[in-house]
Amino acid sequence: MSTVISETERPSFKIAPRTLVDWLCAIAVVLVAGLTVARHFAFEVGPMAWLIAFTPYLGLVAVALAATALATRVVPVAALAVGCALLQMSWLVPLFVANSEAPAEGKALTVMTSNILFGRGDATAVVNLVRENNVDLLAVQELTPDAAIRLRDAGLNETLRYRWLDATSAGMGIWSRYPLAQLPDGSRVNWPAIGRQVSIPGLPISFLVVHPAAPLSPDHAQWTRDQPLLRDALSSVPGPVVVAGDFNATLDHGIMRTLQSDGFIDAAEAVGAGLNATWPNASRSPIPLFAIDHVMHRDVDIAPASVQNVVVPGSDHRAVVVTYRWN
Repeated sequence: MSTVISETERPSFKIAPRTLVDWLCAIAVVLVAGLTVARHFAFEVGPMAWLIAFTPYLGLVAVALAATALATRVVPVAALAVGCALLQMSWLVPLFVANSEAPAEGKALTVMTSNILFGRGDATAVVNLVRENNVDLLAVQELTPDAAIRLRDAGLNETLRYRWLDATSAGMGIWSRYPLAQLPDGSRVNWPAIGRQVSIPGLPISFLVVHPAAPLSPDHAQWTRDQPLLRDALSSVPGPVVVAGDFNATLDHGIMRTLQSDGFIDAAEAVGAGLNATWPNASRSPIPLFAIDHVMHRDVDIAPASVQNVVVPGSDHRAVVVTYRWN
């Protein structure tokens, strides 16, 4: 016996929205598509620079919206929604999948970066993190002269004997377990970066600390000007490089994707650490939302074995601690 389906019972596909739900879904899909296109082409004019930072969360919205759009059966809307969801997932999923493997044993190099909010970060907490994690290289941003003194008094200069500081009102500093020297000839490292060569036995590297301007204003002119300066500084240093700091950019921003195309590998992405959000710290938000503090390397025969971020009392950024291993 066969079942006859009447015309009214057949699923009806639509070429255009008809109901209020159809229209609301279509509008939401167009908005998500616009943000997806902006991220893809690094269109970061005005507030778009802020909105692109929400890309990982937009990916989840895109998936939910695709399911809703399919239920409306409006073919163009559903197709656009599914396309956006697939593209968003191609950016989000790799953050949770390790793409490098560090040796189980061997030599270790631990790098830590901490933005201490114009010197307000707890100096004792920073030094304790250095000691507890056996940190070899420390990058500090928003280092003030007073903060440099408090870090010294907390014992940092005894734990990491070598240092190179630019302790202005928004300065940067390098502390190292190993001797430091001038960068190689031809390097053009100045604002928004500082750097030194590090004489690690069997692993000579250049270590750079960066802190470009944040996109605070709607036109974020200084942030935009700092992007090519940052790339020029990092690309000018030949040979093996490790760079750490507050990049004021997530991996979805154009500058970070450009650096990755230049050969820089983000440690958190390499180990599949997920979002590894570092800002804002607990003092400003119950949970951090954006990963703007990074440790990266280029042309170095090392692999990140672990990545963690840790609250620093008094600062609005979490510190990032990365342990590399090599044979």
